[in-house]
Amino acid sequence: MRKQFCRKISAALMALCLTVGMCGCGGSADTVVDTEEYEEWSETDYESYSEVEPETADWEVSEMAEEEYGNSDLDYYAEEIGVTFHLPEEYWDTKGIVDFYSRDVTDGEGIFIAQMVYLGLTWDEYDKMFQSDSISDEDAESVAKKIVPIFIVMAAPKEKDGEEIIENINAMTDSNYSADMLTPLREVDGFCFYQYTPALPENYENLDQEFREEYDKLAAFNNDVLEKADYTRPQTKYEKMVGNQISFTTTDFDGNTVTSEEIFGQHEITMVNVWATWCGWCIGELAELEKINNNLASIDCGIVGFCADANSPETLAEAKSLLNDNGVTYLNICPFDGWEEIFDMTGWPTSFFVDRNGKMVTTPISGAKVGEYEQHIRDALNGNTTNVVKETNSYDNNGDAYRIIVADDTSRPVEGAMVQFCTADTCKIAPTDSTGMAVFNDPPGVYDVHILKAPDGYKKNNNGYKTEDRYSDMVIVLERE
Repeated sequence: MRKQFCRKISAALMALCLTVGMCGCGGSADTVVDTEEYEEWSETDYESYSEVEPETADWEVSEMAEEEYGNSDLDYYAEEIGVTFHLPEEYWDTKGIVDFYSRDVTDGEGIFIAQMVYLGLTWDEYDKMFQSDSISDEDAESVAKKIVPIFIVMAAPKEKDGEEIIENINAMTDSNYSADMLTPLREVDGFCFYQYTPALPENYENLDQEFREEYDKLAAFNNDVLEKADYTRPQTKYEKMVGNQISFTTTDFDGNTVTSEEIFGQHEITMVNVWATWCGWCIGELAELEKINNNLASIDCGIVGFCADANSPETLAEAKSLLNDNGVTYLNICPFDGWEEIFDMTGWPTSFFVDRNGKMVTTPISGAKVGEYEQHIRDALNGNTTNVVKETNSYDNNGDAYRIIVADDTSRPVEGAMVQFCTADTCKIAPTDSTGMAVFNDPPGVYDVHILKAPDGYKKNNNGYKTEDRYSDMVIVLERE
């Protein structure tokens, strides 16, 4: 029953995103969707949900619910925003459809929105829409008007105020949120979480009476759900790039073959500025980049331009002309197969910071921010980099246990690490699971933590760590061999 629930929920979210552009997922209300394409997508992209084993599903239920799911809470781990929601049993058996989505609206810089949503249709009504060959504009619009947020959570680095958070979310989701409706929930390791509470939820008035009553019942749990949720620092897309190793072969603007090893080996830190001939912001900063590159020579750092559309004689000639007009003398290179995966970006220009060994050492800068580049490079040179995880990173949780999370230096969880958890006279040992976590249900206090044994493929970590004197999560990094 759990597996069936996971499958239906996932298929529902995907289908709604396709048909109505739900909550910024993509698509639009005037798009007619081919249901054969929907079926093919649901069997591939969503295979992990339809075939997932219960213990590895995003939706998880306590052991009490194995036979009677209505007798237990439902846990949902929203990985992208870093929150585990403990949902009441009423979420299990609903007449309408309940689902969840979250996203980083800045696609890398870390302003998140997450919503539990309610669709005022029965499964039978919903399924009938997808039995036909296509979804009409009228049906798509009717579905869109019956999607109502149950609760909304927003998160961002603590240095960003409410106005900046709302401005970004409104711009990227075509919404009209207001900063005065944000209420702080929790601060975790430099990230602040907020509850957004509108005077009247969007589309609420479009629900039929029976669905409105059920929605009201679910929404009544909001404060309790958000108060008891487990909050962890979300990992932004750009943070996940830190530590990535870069390797490629391409040509410079004169047609000479160059490798990444040759390029990055010339400087302690190289800033790779990804630009395009059609990008006005990119072109506008070229002259300033030349000045910055000259300044960097004294500290053995430099800039390389990567013109992403210089893949034809015409655009290459245009790029050369632009460089000449702006007095640019630093190396510029042409695109190569697979560059989009290495320089994964959503804004133009974006600049990446790479050390002499070809490793990204800090988060990219998205946008033409000439006032930030030089200091960012100097910080990276001095080791002040924005890492995916700190070597030891301990912060409070809202549970009743200590959780030791072991990750590698690219933030991937490490399974099978033996964690030792000690008082002055007693030690416990537990292996990390597939999420990289080992849990110790001991009373609050200061405990010594060690990695007793690293799994094959990882270097030993002989460091000792101490927990907080209250329940907390600790992140420990293992380096790959």
